[in-house]
This record gives sequence, structure tokens and C-alpha cells, in this order.
Amino acid sequence: MLLCLAVPCLGQPLEGNVERLRSLADSLAVMLCRELQGWSQVQLSVEPHPARWLLEHALVQGLAACGCQLSSSTADTLPRLTIAIADVGIRYERLSADRVQRTVRWHVLATLRLPDGSLRALAPWRVAAEDTLPQAAIPQVEQPYSFASALLPESRSLWQELVEPALAIGTGAVILLLLFTLRSR
Repeated sequence: MLLCLAVPCLGQPLEGNVERLRSLADSLAVMLCRELQGWSQVQLSVEPHPARWLLEHALVQGLAACGCQLSSSTADTLPRLTIAIADVGIRYERLSADRVQRTVRWHVLATLRLPDGSLRALAPWRVAAEDTLPQAAIPQVEQPYSFASALLPESRSLWQELVEPALAIGTGAVILLLLFTLRSR
């Protein structure tokens, strides 16, 4: 049982990158629910970004679940929540020849314009989650969005790890030996 928590079990479907990003975006909606307490309706504006649709979807569902309706009205009688996606993406880090660590990250900035015209900057929201998956599973979890895919770092071979540095050090030593030997003649 504990092994299944640390390493995905065989037969357990792997969560795709968009699904992982979506679950993290849900936590932003929970945080915003606390910030918007006391308001039954707000206007929402998300700045243009390739991941905008994903964040909007999570916010619409999350804010509705906590009783805050989103209004399309442009009236100045409602607070206006403006959100900008500063960073979103996936990163892979090789752990071994067949395992990688996937890091899923969001960084979002938000401001709230109150009906009296005052602006309030909300705390920046930055979150990252990591998990481990087999390298062979990367094509299964990748999606065709720029923010939901990443390059896998190349594995370093024995040549790159040991022989190249040893060859460079040996070459440097021979050059120094020749330099001082020829200079003393």
C-alpha cells in the first residue's frame, strides 16, 4: 500500500499534464473564495494567455461552488477580479534511466477593483506539485499545448560522466608538463 502512494501502481491510470494543472488551479479558486467573502457576485477578467481557458474553467466552477456568481455585467457596482498568469508549465527531471520527476507549476497575480474604485492587490499565488513517473509514460501524459508539455533532459552516458572529464584533466596535465619541460630547456 505504501509503495503505491510513493510510486504509481501498475494499472493505475496516470494523470495527464492538463489534469494536474487543472487540479492545482482548483486550489486557486479555493483561495479566491476566501478573498471574496462577502461578495455574492463578481466580474472576472483573465488576461490573455494560452492557459487562460484552463484557469477560467477552474475558477468558474470553484467560485460557483463557494456561492460566488460570476457576472458578465460591466456595471461599476460589482467588484472586478483581474487575473494575470505569470507562469504555468511542466518540467521533467531525470531521476534514473527509466524514471522522471514531473513538476507542475502555476504563478498567478490578481487584483480586485472594488465598487468605490479602489484597487486591492491579492497575494501572489504560486504553487508547484511534483510526482514521479516512468519515462515511457511521458507520451501518455503530454498534451498538445505549449504549457502542458516539456522537453525531457538528455540522459548523460558513462562517456559524458567519467571519460570526458578525465580526458580533459589528463590533457591539461600533459599541456602543463610540456610547457614547463620545454621552458626549462
